[in-house]
Amino acid sequence: MIRPGRYDTWTGPLVVIAVANLTAVVLCAWPVGHETLRKFVNFEMPRPADDISDATDPSDLESWDHSEMWLDGLSNHDRKEALSALRSFRTWLNDKPAAFQSRLMKLPIKERQELIDRTRQRERDGPLSGLIHSSVSSEPWIDDCREFLSIKLMPRLSELEMADLERAALADRKGWLICLARLAHDHLYLPQGKSSVLTLADLPADWNSCIRAMDVETQKRLQTLEGRWPDYAIAVYQAASARPPIPSSPLGPCRFEELPVVWQGAMTTRFPVFQLELEKRRLNGVAGRWPEYPRMVLEQLRRRGSLLGPIRLPGPILVWKSAFETQ
Repeated sequence: MIRPGRYDTWTGPLVVIAVANLTAVVLCAWPVGHETLRKFVNFEMPRPADDISDATDPSDLESWDHSEMWLDGLSNHDRKEALSALRSFRTWLNDKPAAFQSRLMKLPIKERQELIDRTRQRERDGPLSGLIHSSVSSEPWIDDCREFLSIKLMPRLSELEMADLERAALADRKGWLICLARLAHDHLYLPQGKSSVLTLADLPADWNSCIRAMDVETQKRLQTLEGRWPDYAIAVYQAASARPPIPSSPLGPCRFEELPVVWQGAMTTRFPVFQLELEKRRLNGVAGRWPEYPRMVLEQLRRRGSLLGPIRLPGPILVWKSAFETQ
């Protein structure tokens, strides 16, 4: 006997996925709302037939939502459409990074829906969709902002950081500026030394041994960043920080004389002689420590309005003054 189901608020694909013999990744999936499903394949879940009795015990509805029995209430055509929708969702999901899938799985249902919607919007409207505050769209430096985000910052942002920036873009302008400045600070483009740490083979012996002792999953994740500076070195440092003690050998320049000439020149021209000596003494407190030393150098140059490409935030310096004052 066909039993009633709330097709318009469908929340239980789990058993249906098993019936459809889909992959294990999706077998562990989450409830997918009707609106989300419809967006993927323009598929309308059918309403219950008019001749279905309404006398069914309402207490059964919850178990009904999480059973495959709703599938029996569909025509052959609609059943194929529903399974096709699930497969489309599986394909879309499998194309996403493992970090995205993991984060999505941990979210409450409402937040899952919101993340899916935001991700689909970026796919439709472009990768910067929802990341820039509306007030900036009319600024003369909007193109500079887009370039900064798409080339220098976005490739380094995690899904959580992207969500932070999206929320800030919906709030007030100052909050967005502060958020963007904070993310830029967290992902400073650190200066390279004479030899760059870009692969496992480039690591000093103590770091090489440390990484080889890590679990296979971590090593695979680090391999995906090989060849990118400073992404690989920073990821190696963070992985080791989660499993102290951290090896002592630095992964990049961590003394004034080790900085590239262009960075030394920027410090010399941006600071008066007496101020430069004060800044150097301040830097001595983190000398020999990477990435603390180069991050402090870059922060000092940013505060002085350095125009070096990897350092400069988009737009006039005064625009960011309030953001830096709140750091």
